[in-house]
Amino acid sequence: MILLKRVNRPAKLVPERQAKLTADFLASGKTVWKQAGIPKVLMKMGRGKCCYCECKLGEESKYLEVEHFRNKSKYPNLVVDWENLMPSYKRCNGRKGDLDVEATPIIFPREERPSLHLDLTVYFPKIGNCMTFLAGKDESSKGSNAVTEIGLNEERVTLARDERITALEREIRELWLIVIRITDGTVHELELASFSEKLDACLKYCLPKQQYGGSCGSFLLESPVFQQIKEVAQSFGRWTDKHAKIIGHIQRHQIACTIVDKRGISF
Repeated sequence: MILLKRVNRPAKLVPERQAKLTADFLASGKTVWKQAGIPKVLMKMGRGKCCYCECKLGEESKYLEVEHFRNKSKYPNLVVDWENLMPSYKRCNGRKGDLDVEATPIIFPREERPSLHLDLTVYFPKIGNCMTFLAGKDESSKGSNAVTEIGLNEERVTLARDERITALEREIRELWLIVIRITDGTVHELELASFSEKLDACLKYCLPKQQYGGSCGSFLLESPVFQQIKEVAQSFGRWTDKHAKIIGHIQRHQIACTIVDKRGISF
């Protein structure tokens, strides 16, 4: 979960239109929140991702649903209130259901930085892919409630998130092999070109617009191997202003991350 992008309300959602849509919902229960350009602008707000789990929307079985932070049942007058709407994935929207966020507070990623409420653990077992777990930060009930109520550690969420971080870690390991040859002077020009491409690829995994970019970025910034790679890249003139700028973007969404590695791999 990352802080959503600030965007202006849909141009068509003027006060008069909002009042009309709200009245229609109160009278008939119509699905009025798909009108007035709301879904399109919500996609932009979420950078094309679910506001809760960060999966990419628009892929097979992962279509945009309009999330009403304060649910429609108890707060019907907010059904098209722009400040109450977010982009979500069907699973997360359904899992949250009619949860009353006033009675059971959860993170509101339109206004609150999830990094203030969540911690991430990335666990590498002796054999197999990594496993990731989100937990409430310190005494944050909003973080704990979000994980529990939306099911952010359920398999349908974690499987894709784990695969993404596993792939990122593989890229980091391949970068490290080139770093070894850079430092001992045996690197070839083609490998240097490959190094730059792989470095760019690692950073791309972690951009806010990327699927699970928040979790990937948090892992990358905590990885001691990546920190060594960065130091070597800086020493040998392979770290550019572009890379530094991307790291800045990643840091703004960084969640505290603990890495537990049981594989016994030496770098």
